[in-house]
Amino acid sequence: TRKLVNEEIKSNIENGNWVKIDEANLQNGLQKHFVAINYVLQPSSTSTKLRIVADPSSTDQNGRSLNSCQKAGMSEIGSLKGCLMRFRTSQNVSLGDIAKFYNSFQLSERDQSLRRIFVPSEGFGESNSPTWTEYVLRKMSFGDKASPVLALLSKTVNTETNLHIVEPSLQNDVTRALDKQCYMDDVYVDSEWNGDTATLIKELEKLCKAGNMNFKKWINLGDDEIVKFLGYLWNAADDTIKIKSWFNVGSKLRGSFMEPALSEQDIAARINSNFTKKIALSLQGQLFDPLCIMAPMIIKLRMFYSKVCSSTKPDEWDSQLGDEFKKDFIRLFMEMLPVQKFEVARSIVPRGVNCKKPDCTLNIFCDGSLTGYAAAAYIRFEIGEEICSNLLTSTIKIAGTRKLTAPKSELLGGELAIKMALQVHQECGGNLNITEVRYFTDSRVLLSYLKMSPANLDLFTGSRTQYIKDNSDIEDWFWVPGSSNPADIATRDTARFEDVCSPFWLHGGFLQQPKPQWPAKKLTEEDLENSSTSDETINISKVLLAKITVEEVEEGEVWKPLLARFRNLDKVLNVLSKCLEWKFKADTIHYRRELAFSALLKDNYSCSKNLTENRKFHNGVIEDTGALVHIR
Repeated sequence: TRKLVNEEIKSNIENGNWVKIDEANLQNGLQKHFVAINYVLQPSSTSTKLRIVADPSSTDQNGRSLNSCQKAGMSEIGSLKGCLMRFRTSQNVSLGDIAKFYNSFQLSERDQSLRRIFVPSEGFGESNSPTWTEYVLRKMSFGDKASPVLALLSKTVNTETNLHIVEPSLQNDVTRALDKQCYMDDVYVDSEWNGDTATLIKELEKLCKAGNMNFKKWINLGDDEIVKFLGYLWNAADDTIKIKSWFNVGSKLRGSFMEPALSEQDIAARINSNFTKKIALSLQGQLFDPLCIMAPMIIKLRMFYSKVCSSTKPDEWDSQLGDEFKKDFIRLFMEMLPVQKFEVARSIVPRGVNCKKPDCTLNIFCDGSLTGYAAAAYIRFEIGEEICSNLLTSTIKIAGTRKLTAPKSELLGGELAIKMALQVHQECGGNLNITEVRYFTDSRVLLSYLKMSPANLDLFTGSRTQYIKDNSDIEDWFWVPGSSNPADIATRDTARFEDVCSPFWLHGGFLQQPKPQWPAKKLTEEDLENSSTSDETINISKVLLAKITVEEVEEGEVWKPLLARFRNLDKVLNVLSKCLEWKFKADTIHYRRELAFSALLKDNYSCSKNLTENRKFHNGVIEDTGALVHIR
């Protein structure tokens, strides 16, 4: 390690990243500040095994640091998930990596003066009496709070300033590569399946070189290479991607694990010896899958950690978890072992496509349960008689400590579907011509909400219903049976690895069939009415309303408007109970006629009050219908 540190220091001095103070020629009167230097190990890196970084977070004797005096500015990095979605909707691609990205940009004299360091001339550990030399950081380095945004702004300025040197016909493609198809220093360029990216790469390198940026190496589709890209490993030979990281409970030294990852052979011994809440949190975040391609497995990890949190105190991070949790995680780990080798196609665009921006449809499934809610987006192509449908991305949320009812969870799933549709349009509009969007749900309650005015709903339901209606057409929403909804398996922790690999999850089940064979359908008003209010609810409402009505009325003339107004049996029962109370207390001739009728009325008031206080209802649907009431 010492040898690598000294070699990296020598490299920084030779490349001009660090300059001796007497050679920097800084103007007089500048404020001075010294920072510490440190190193980070990167054993898995093929180019930089060790990186020297300045440490502007180190504090002085007053407790202040350089980072505490800086503003990070607005984030210009962009969306990691969005970049990956564009990567999956591109056809022929080539990956590149800008070498020493931060070191490509020179600091102002004022910033250099604030980043002074001391370095032993002989190197660290080479002399008992080292000669310390003062340097300033001439180039931008890792560790600065403002480094990311300044580096990206510098890249943008270089593009705007030197774009004229690029071939006019390729200027749009080069700009898009550095803007939309770039995440920090990772860049990719694309073309049609039968196209060539070599010319575009040449022009891109020419533009970046004008701004002192150089690319390490380009990996083209078909090369016998496996390269990391934004959390995944891309196999360029067969054009597949898989997850990069795996579970490890070992300690870290300078950013790197000191022990190997967990395996089937040592999982039991290592977990039983040390398993805390902190380790459980680390493990659930180590399966890095930004596109949530493995959502049915990821929700298991999140649910496991949720159970850990609910069984421990907030500050019990280092306390050992019980044997039950250890056994549960070992079982969960064994279930997830095959995920290590799980691969999916990098591109969702079929090879038969012969244009840069093919026509397709966006199909989004959503679902909710008491455990969580989810949405999954599928892109469907029709090329002649061939039908191709592939999972693009999904999103999952767990209920956590929130006490969600099933209808609320379904509604949140619908909201998630809308957000996903908007993101797909925004991120993938340059690669796909989305001609139609369809939404599928197995919730009749959700579809009934969309038929109603949000003003008549409670705040939680009404605001989300309004959001869905503002960003989608109600005619694009369809009902499907639960067994035909792929999002259903992402809302529970009962899925198996075989479910993740199945065509039902990866290709959307019936989406691979012609439309006439789909189980999806539009629900009529009668279907929605029958689904939103159960028969038992209707009967209770009829009986209660009949008791407070003095004159004869037709059944349905009163209870339907009342239910339509409140759409919640709790509210209906509260209204009816209050009416019964008033009528029972009122001294009218209608209630003096028969003592028996008064007794019956009193019993029904008591019954309705108990219903309101003790039974759980949501949106007109009774959660527990066991031994409801004794109304005759």
